[in-house]
Amino acid sequence: MSDVSSEKYCGLLDELVSDNCNCGYCLLKYLLESIHPDPRFLVQLKCIEKFKYEQSCKDGVDIGWNEACYRWVNKGLAKAFCDAYDGNDDLTVLEIYGNVKKRISSLKNDAPDGLTLMGH
Repeated sequence: MSDVSSEKYCGLLDELVSDNCNCGYCLLKYLLESIHPDPRFLVQLKCIEKFKYEQSCKDGVDIGWNEACYRWVNKGLAKAFCDAYDGNDDLTVLEIYGNVKKRISSLKNDAPDGLTLMGH
């Protein structure tokens, strides 16, 4: 997605801000269009946000962004994201996040007996 068309990039921004922008004008979307950050960064950030929400619900408290990012890396989700993202230009954020979770599940299941993956 790093060399995405303007139309695809706008579609990605629409998907990313849909939870926060419910009217015709969205400051967040305007700012993202202006600074034009890398799509891969934006997608991974949205995936971390979803992970943060799930972990916060599981723990019964908002774990915060620092803890979410720490867990994301240490549980192997950052690596799984790289594998899930590469070459999948047409997937939505939810589809990529689902693929990340599947990859982590399969890694857990493939670990030899007596061994655990870092953070699992």
